Amino acid sequence: MLHTIRLPAGADHLRWVVGLQLALLKGTCQPGTTGADIDLAWITRQFPGATVSEKWLERLAKRKDDVAKSKRTVLELLQVIADFPDDVKLRLENDFDSAHQFLDSFESGVFRRLPGVSQLEADGLYAAALAIRGFLESFYAPGFYDDHGYEIPALNKPATSFHRKGYLVEYLAKNQNVQVCPYCDGSLGSPELDHFYPKAEFPQLACHPLNLIPSCHECNSRENKGSKIPLDKDAADPAAAWFHPFLRSASGAFEIQFERTGNETHAILHSDNPQTQQRLDRLTELVGLRRRWRTALSLKIRATQNKIRKHNSMSGQPESEEALCNKLSEWADNCACEFGLEGFALLEHAFLCSAARRDVATYDELRIYAMGDDVVSGE
Repeated sequence: MLHTIRLPAGADHLRWVVGLQLALLKGTCQPGTTGADIDLAWITRQFPGATVSEKWLERLAKRKDDVAKSKRTVLELLQVIADFPDDVKLRLENDFDSAHQFLDSFESGVFRRLPGVSQLEADGLYAAALAIRGFLESFYAPGFYDDHGYEIPALNKPATSFHRKGYLVEYLAKNQNVQVCPYCDGSLGSPELDHFYPKAEFPQLACHPLNLIPSCHECNSRENKGSKIPLDKDAADPAAAWFHPFLRSASGAFEIQFERTGNETHAILHSDNPQTQQRLDRLTELVGLRRRWRTALSLKIRATQNKIRKHNSMSGQPESEEALCNKLSEWADNCACEFGLEGFALLEHAFLCSAARRDVATYDELRIYAMGDDVVSGE
């Protein structure tokens, strides 16, 4: 969200997977359809004229969900859903449609609610909540895992094998100017796919390309974003106070400011626009940005101190304040070339620019260090 990112070509393959989910769900939820009607032949009939092989559909039908200890297969889950009362089946189908329409709210400005399985549970529909989670989530886990994947049909060509590892490779290729984590600006490392809206609550979006965000391990961990829900579910517009990695980027809408508290320097995302500031505050809380940036900033301060030391040793004498500020500006300009490519380059650039302006929160410890006095570590 701190950077503008683009969907890779494989997003079309994921939309095909979503279409596969929808076709099976709509067929299962037809009035009069019962569990006794659902078998492999029935699944095959849901895709007339499709080039997906019956053998692959058979493997799909045997996939087991990762939600319930019973480990029910896709086929068994469809049979369970088919036996629900018609009003429950209609609700499951409508929830699926509403979840996908919700994503259109960011562009249309017409607010939609994102239905979650917790509402099914609140209404006493525990079996329906468990079944729809098991069915829809199985298309991601294990369906999208590297040792499973999808057989994407292609006209006059062999079917394309498609899985999570390949999708991440396509993402990196499409976003060559953003090789850092879009949540925190840190190193992406071995990227993971985060469900922006957690699949346990919103299984309808388990495979939607706009809900799968390549992120670093730290952002995706339980300690940080984990399964937090970036929505105000009871608000008139649940997404109003939040950014979205693809649909509402923070890029260009903020500046990084610094404040000194005791012996610590903190970086803060700032905007003069109140709504943007609210979204920045929510993002900071969502991924634990204040705490993590404090650690990253400490390392950047030490690195800058080391650069000053090396520069002083080459020149044989400490820099004057004016010369030091000029050098900091030069390093800031160099750092700007690394935006999106090196971890925390946004943070380092803002720190160097602030110090070059002689802002108290960032400059004093560098000046003290450059003059050869006691070092303030910044920790």
